Formats: sequence, structure tokens, C-alpha cells
Amino acid sequence: MAEKVKYILLALFTMFACRVHAQVDSAYIASFPQEVALGAFTKFNLVGLNYEAGDETLVSYAPNSPVGLGLSFAYKGFSFRGSYGFDFMRDPKLGKTKIIDFQTHYHGRKFILDLYVQDYKGMYAENDKAELTGIHPDIRLVQYGASWQYVFNHRRFSYRAAFNSSERQLQSAGSFQAGAGVYYNYVSSDTSLAAAGLSTLNSYRLSLLGGYAHTWVIKKNIQVLAGASVSVNLMAENFREMLTSNLQVRPGIQSRVAASYNGDTWTVGLSAAFNMVWLSRHDDVSMMLNVGNSKVFFIKRLDIEERWRKK
Repeated sequence: MAEKVKYILLALFTMFACRVHAQVDSAYIASFPQEVALGAFTKFNLVGLNYEAGDETLVSYAPNSPVGLGLSFAYKGFSFRGSYGFDFMRDPKLGKTKIIDFQTHYHGRKFILDLYVQDYKGMYAENDKAELTGIHPDIRLVQYGASWQYVFNHRRFSYRAAFNSSERQLQSAGSFQAGAGVYYNYVSSDTSLAAAGLSTLNSYRLSLLGGYAHTWVIKKNIQVLAGASVSVNLMAENFREMLTSNLQVRPGIQSRVAASYNGDTWTVGLSAAFNMVWLSRHDDVSMMLNVGNSKVFFIKRLDIEERWRKK
């Protein structure tokens, strides 16, 4: 068994380490000459649940999430990054939140991929209304999902330059993109949301996405990216409803922003990715989910000597 696991891990490592060469327009996209890139970053995971029942005031619930501190390493086509949020970086007045949050936003040459594995238990209300403000340990929010989008103008437009800093955008360019996604969401509450007659909500959804992103290059060293995709979400409480008249349609939006300054051997910048969707399937209850993350990063690029390259 251990031998099989070893070969599976080796195959996965080889798959991710292999660099996929795609033809690009060298007047628009260029790679950095250095082979190694070391980085440090701060990361904040965004999760918010906007809830409104009938004529009541809109309430925004959020988890007590700490800011994550992380390190990254890249060599040619292979990269690795990880971060951790320490408990002392939480606000103790906002209660305790049990968190499982794995988000990855892969920005490749021809496509972008977003994966979500999230489970939050315990939130606080951000509103000032006295009877709604406070700690809500009973609220649980779960999301599992993935979306994929194809980048049409990948020869002249680079997501990697904005989010991975593995190459640079030489001239301003943009691209249309389109794709699809699948998600599962679960929201539950013993008291906080049950007052409106909605103690649990299950949602299976199929998303169809389409949008545009553009990078502006300013004086060669500065680049700013902004992009958004609008989604049409086909929603149901179980798989059988996907084939019946109970199927509901809800809108959503994915957005990305990034800005960076590239020196000869270093890069400093920030980036963020967000996903918003309306979850509620009931006329008297409005529920919107916001998820995403933002990062501030610094990257130092290095050359390695021939003797170390051989090793």
C-alpha cells in the first residue's frame, strides 16, 4: 500500500512540476531571467453572509478570521506557497470561529481555476442595530465548489504576470473569458436565522460564466489588472430538482484586481479575488454569499550557480 501511495504522490508531483509551454507574443509577455523566486505575503480570507427577511434590516454576518502570514517558493514552472493564521491575530471580542478554509486560485496561460473547500462555524453581526449585533456561535456556513474559465487572448494577456509574478506584461492588453462551475452550499442556524423560518438551506448550483479582464502597463514597471465575470446560476435543493420545474435561477459575479511594481530582481504588489452569489430560493428571504481572499506580497528573484542547478 505504501509503495502505491509513493508512486501516486510521485505522479502528482510530476504533473504539477511539469511546465506547459504555450506560444505567446513576445512583444506583450516576457519571462523574468532569474530562475528562483522567494516571496513573503499576508493573506486575508473574505467570507460574508448578507441576510434579510421580509422588511427587516439587512444583516451582514462574518467569521472571526485571523490574517494569514505566508511564504512562497518558485523554480521555473514549479511553485509552492503556504500560509497560516495565528490565534493571537483574532479579535477576542468577536467570538470564536471554527474554520476550515482552503482556497486556491490558479492562473494559468490558457485558463483560470478557482477551488473552494470552506466550513465556518460561529459568526458575528457587523450591523449596529442593538438587537442584531453580537456573537452568533450557531451559524454555520459550508461551501464546496470549483469554477473554470478559458482565457481567449492568452497570447497577449497574462494572468500570471498579475497574480503569480512569474512573468511580466510588457504592453497593455485584455481578454474575454468564459467557463462554468459547480458548487454546494449549506447554511444552518439554531436561532439567529431560524426566526425567519429558515433554519437550514441546501443549495446545489451549476454556474455559467463569462466576462473580461484587462491589464494596464504604466511606465513599463507598473501594471494594474481589473476583471469581472457575470454568472448565471441554476440552483436546486437536491439533484432531482435539477431536472424539474423547481429549478431556480440566481445571478452572481466573480471579480479580480491586482497591482504590482516590478524591479529588475523584485516585485511588490497586492491582489484580490472575490465571488458573490445570491443563495436564497425563498421570496421572503434574501441571502447573499461573498467569498474570496486578498494578498499583499513581496517577491525576490535570484539566479543560481551552475553547480547548484545540476544538483
